[in-house]
Amino acid sequence: MTIRIRTEKIKELLFCMFIYATIIVDVFRIANNAFFHLGESASTVFRNVVYIFIFVLMIICIREDKNSIKRFLILSAAYVTVVLISFIINQDLGILIKNSVLIFFSRIAPAYIIASSMSDFKGAIERVIRWKWVVLIYILVFLSVGISNTRYYYMNVGYNLLFPTLILLFSKGEKPILAKGIGVVSSVVILLFCARGTTLVLIPSVLLFLVIKTFEMKNKKKRFAIIGTMLIVGILLIINLDSIFELLYNQFPNSRTLYYIMHGDIMDSSGRNNFYSAGITELMNNPFTIRGILGDRFYFGKCFSLADFEGAFAHNVILEVMLQFGVLIGFVISFLFLKHVGQAFYYGLKMRKDDVNIMICAIIIPSFLICLTTASYLSSIETLFMIGICSSIISQKKRIATRSSYEKNTHVGRLCSTDNCN
Repeated sequence: MTIRIRTEKIKELLFCMFIYATIIVDVFRIANNAFFHLGESASTVFRNVVYIFIFVLMIICIREDKNSIKRFLILSAAYVTVVLISFIINQDLGILIKNSVLIFFSRIAPAYIIASSMSDFKGAIERVIRWKWVVLIYILVFLSVGISNTRYYYMNVGYNLLFPTLILLFSKGEKPILAKGIGVVSSVVILLFCARGTTLVLIPSVLLFLVIKTFEMKNKKKRFAIIGTMLIVGILLIINLDSIFELLYNQFPNSRTLYYIMHGDIMDSSGRNNFYSAGITELMNNPFTIRGILGDRFYFGKCFSLADFEGAFAHNVILEVMLQFGVLIGFVISFLFLKHVGQAFYYGLKMRKDDVNIMICAIIIPSFLICLTTASYLSSIETLFMIGICSSIISQKKRIATRSSYEKNTHVGRLCSTDNCN
């Protein structure tokens, strides 16, 4: 029992470190560029040390967990097999495979294993909240030093802050005000200085959490009062939206998000529509072509005559998978992916647990939106991290159902024994 408790504590620490890893790495990168001047290689070495440490800690953590070891081995074997087959199909992929393998084993695979190994989210969430000072330090460093390079950092900063910010906003406990306050400050930073995508992901995540918490209230009068207040506030905001944005833009003219809002381009895709259009057209023309893993990079790179193929992906995980493996295989993978996420979402709401609700609104919903608009499952953690969280929720639900069934049968057995049932 003592070993199991210690393992769970390590898992909680591991989850927390994984959530904050990109922030820690970026703080060093900003400080290095501003003060240390050790060169980009120093930032790369520091990043690798952090990720290797997390990977080693993950291996130590799961060594007693047969299910996690099994998942890791299956995932690794599947990835290596697909990479080898893809290389046979298209030997030009060798240019991109090296970096892809490094990213997969240092970030993507750990994202799934760490998330799926969680038997409960409460302790992990509490630890993320205790580490709230990392968010505050990151914001202060960014505003004082990194903001001069906003055009380089805005994308990284927003997505680095997203998960911990949402967890802090949804925090509970004896003294949640400080954590929520840091979450609000971080949300403002995301709105003013980061990519529009993070703002458009953060807002529906917060709204969904409020809706879930409101409908979970047993007091109907209080529930209707809150819904009424939210509607009134929402109407007032909509009526005065132009004035509010104009006021904010006058105060923060360098805000990228506010710039797009004021110029009516908030929903501008920043070139993603070109990838969507080209990808869909290619699927219609060659629906059964299998390009292999990373094959979409070569297609888009050649289609748009790009020098850097690594960034030439579909910006939509479903489209990406279909371009790589064809419509039939891609459809099956996409269906299983959507089924898995939908099942976890349904089970999570049925469980009515605060920690599960936080994971749904702080990880699953934002990750799902990012997967459909920005990320690649081969270079960003969101897809596998979300799938891992979904796997954990489904496992928790099944354990609860098994325990309830056992307790019910035991109770019936006792009644039968008392009544001398045959």
